[in-house]
Amino acid sequence: MRLEHANHLLEDKNRQLQEANRMKSDFLATMSHELRTPLNAIIGFSEVLKDGLAGDLEPHQTEYITDIYDSGKHLLALINDILDLSKVEAGKMTLELEPVMIEALVRDCLHVMRERALSQRLQLTADVEPDLEDIRIDGRKTRQILYNLLSNAVKFTPEGGKVTVTVRKAGRDRFARGNWPYFLEMAVTDSGIGISAEDQARLFEPFSQIDSQLSRRYEGTGLGLALLKRLAELHGGDVTLQSEPGKGSTFTVWLPWIASDGSDAHHAAPASVTTVPTDGQDAPLALVIEDDEMAANLLRMQLEDGGFRIKRTSTAEVGLELAAREMPDVIVLDILLPGMDGWEMLERLKRDPRLCTIPVVIFSVVADGNHGLSLGAARVLQKPVSRNELLQTMETLGFRAAASGAPRTVLVVDDDHRSVELTRTHLDAAGYEVLPAYGGREGIELARDRRPDLIVLDLMMPGMNGFDVVEALKDDPVTRAIPVVVMTAKQIAPEDRERLNGRVIEIMQKAEFNHGRFIGEVRRALPGKGQ
Repeated sequence: MRLEHANHLLEDKNRQLQEANRMKSDFLATMSHELRTPLNAIIGFSEVLKDGLAGDLEPHQTEYITDIYDSGKHLLALINDILDLSKVEAGKMTLELEPVMIEALVRDCLHVMRERALSQRLQLTADVEPDLEDIRIDGRKTRQILYNLLSNAVKFTPEGGKVTVTVRKAGRDRFARGNWPYFLEMAVTDSGIGISAEDQARLFEPFSQIDSQLSRRYEGTGLGLALLKRLAELHGGDVTLQSEPGKGSTFTVWLPWIASDGSDAHHAAPASVTTVPTDGQDAPLALVIEDDEMAANLLRMQLEDGGFRIKRTSTAEVGLELAAREMPDVIVLDILLPGMDGWEMLERLKRDPRLCTIPVVIFSVVADGNHGLSLGAARVLQKPVSRNELLQTMETLGFRAAASGAPRTVLVVDDDHRSVELTRTHLDAAGYEVLPAYGGREGIELARDRRPDLIVLDLMMPGMNGFDVVEALKDDPVTRAIPVVVMTAKQIAPEDRERLNGRVIEIMQKAEFNHGRFIGEVRRALPGKGQ
């Protein structure tokens, strides 16, 4: 009887723990939505005003609006840190492992920090081990770790100082923990104020800050370092610190090295190939060979705006294979590429009887017009190139931009009226007709009646949530083919992505919303149809 009673007590305790975990998950999901949704409206509408989409402002008005926008972004970063740390400590944070090009990740983080560093006259440099193969990590969380360390280094380094990022593949002897033979080692070194041994002991505790008089001048909550340490530990790694007051600091992050094929050995990962889906299969195909992610994304948006389908790779070697297999209508080629450079690729293209007639547009910071034309390039453009200049170049090669025709219709489904109005403002400015719906059922009815060209959908709505809306749309032959872009304040978990997989073309976080990216994704969903 005693054993049976003990078993009943244990079962009750397990049920209570499961219920507590469920309530924690529900609370985090609800808080994520309730905090981010109104803040998204503040940031979004202030950006609309700041960028002049609602009309011109006086200089002092622009200054005030910029302060509101910057403060909103700062508050959003704080809320994100609190929610992320809560998820980690509740055991609800999961990793989304994917092949990541480390050099590109470091470059992106440096690009974001460069303006702040320049404003303080700081020297910001990177030393990345050459030819690092892709690694399987959670790219978003690793970017969050590195950005946080860089942000702190820039914040606490006096004017005229130096911040350096060092990245390499290190053996286990450098980090004698865990069972992995290799680790990704990312070190951020600054010539800043330094940290005392006493402060170092509690630096990674939540809401803990160094207590020197100098550090009081800087804003912050003490959450960032606690969070990044938890994120590194979630990977199976750690963060270490070496510092001395007045002599700067070095924070080093260690993450297990898992090669892109899932092993821990040395395996060179193939260059990635990006295909942009489109419903206009008769549209001309542009093959873009560009290793810089930001430049490639800009090219993609500009060419899609002109009605092109896009295939993109980062190396000339893969570019030659794609050209032979896909027979693109035009090739846009950078010169400075890893491995084979653009000049050699151009020569090989022109020697191949099947490929020599494909027009090649050189697009590079080192564009040598005479040399490029002598090798057979159709046009030579020097970065940076505006959208109009690029599309005019394509027109001279016989590619006409798709006619815009009547305005395309976008159905916006969101229970928050401010979010609908914000989305409408951006779409109106880009020339789209907007249909608003303030709930899931209303959205489905409008989709059936009006058959919009695109649906922008929130996930967390009362009554009928976004997941149910997607399922209903895809089960109905009338609405099945309408592309859906999800835009939500909900933190997307792996099971959410699994549920949406193949049913939506893009998932965007409201917290990361900006006009350029949003309209770019709309045009990507409706190639050749934007205004």
